[in-house]
Amino acid sequence: MRHHAEFDGLALLHRVVISAAVGAALAGIWVGLAALMVSTVVCGDGLGCLLWTGLLLPSALVLLVALACPILMAFRVRWAWLVALIAPVAALAFAQGFTHQTIELGGNAELAGFGWLVLTTAAGYAVAALVSAPGLTLVWRTVVVVPVVVLFGWVLFWP
Repeated sequence: MRHHAEFDGLALLHRVVISAAVGAALAGIWVGLAALMVSTVVCGDGLGCLLWTGLLLPSALVLLVALACPILMAFRVRWAWLVALIAPVAALAFAQGFTHQTIELGGNAELAGFGWLVLTTAAGYAVAALVSAPGLTLVWRTVVVVPVVVLFGWVLFWP
């Protein structure tokens, strides 16, 4: 007989809320760095911005994603490495899905601005925390994962 970890609703809520807050904070930091890097203060005029945006912004994004694990561990989120590994994929699915839907509805991609990036990243971290929670049954994991996978596939392969 397999032993399952005890399910604790309060611990699950803590895990999801903390993970969402960490995701939102990391996205907010990245948005702030992006705004600073592309400003005329840092970039100046001309091709100087190409180096900042083409090299440093992706590097900053990788660094912030890598920092997610130790930050989550500091807040005692169990299996923080798994949340940090899954969250960027879920966040990307939400962000791309929102942007795609905004354009489909006749809107402008700029409507999916920085605030939505922070919100969709928080949602991605929350979903990752929920899916990777100790004690969550396979049925509940599937109920949460399938819509995210469908959204991600729809965004990637729908014309």
